[in-house]
Amino acid sequence: MRGMLFALSLMLVACEPAPEEQVPGVIDIGDEVLLTVDGHEVTQRMVDVALAPAPAEVREQVLEDETRMKGLLESMALTEVLYHKALEDKIHEQQDVKDSMALAQREILGSYYMKKLAEDRVTEEAVKERYASLGSRLNRPQAQVQSILVKRQDLANQLVEDINAGKIDFLAAAKEHSIEQGIDQHGGDLGWTLRAPIMELQDQWENAPLNEVIGPVEGRLGFHILRITGRRDQVPLEEVEDKIRDQLRQEALQGLRTELLAENEIVWEKDGDKSEASGAEAGGAPAPGGAEAPEGDVEPAGGE
Repeated sequence: MRGMLFALSLMLVACEPAPEEQVPGVIDIGDEVLLTVDGHEVTQRMVDVALAPAPAEVREQVLEDETRMKGLLESMALTEVLYHKALEDKIHEQQDVKDSMALAQREILGSYYMKKLAEDRVTEEAVKERYASLGSRLNRPQAQVQSILVKRQDLANQLVEDINAGKIDFLAAAKEHSIEQGIDQHGGDLGWTLRAPIMELQDQWENAPLNEVIGPVEGRLGFHILRITGRRDQVPLEEVEDKIRDQLRQEALQGLRTELLAENEIVWEKDGDKSEASGAEAGGAPAPGGAEAPEGDVEPAGGE
């Protein structure tokens, strides 16, 4: 009886169709379509997946910058065209392509695991300790500044008069008349600054009542009008937390690379001879997910 059951099981296995080979690159693309190319859709979820490995600050810059976003979408559109053409030509069935994709999967898995290990080290306690260590750099007087710069004194005088009379909002006047560098981006709101735009306004920057219109005061580039909307003596943690986390994450990645190489024995084989070296001595290419420690420091917002 057992022999019959065994024979029957073998027959059933033999009759089962071979599993179909999975088509590479298939993902859930979502339903928010951003563009269509050659009949294929590029969606918001595809963009989110593409940007996921980047730091939060970089993702925000791309998503908010029309030119950079367009460049990313054009690149993804080209990738879609090439991807589907490659499937049509069965490029993915070539052994060398399979091998390359398999190695790429290993690298991606290793990279994400490395990032997970690094993320586990970026604890709330570690963030607070780093924030505390930056005390002297973050404990600096700052003022939240709105600014207008114009060439003509008569226009500056008229703007001050109209703003004080309530005929025009300060930032609306800045957007319409200011020639200050970066006006298209900040719209006259300079955010938190470490000093006045020009030395002649430093005393008012430090002492003027909040929301009082200051100026016009002549500088090298024209006539300045300021309004101080806030003051503080310390940059709050939430304002620099993302930068601190990124910095700790990069440091953790670099430390993990060294630790993993040291903990896992590497045996080098050359000309038939085996030699051993510790990971620390081995050097070589960075481990997946490895990164150089950042050169920059966490600066107070609005710092110059």
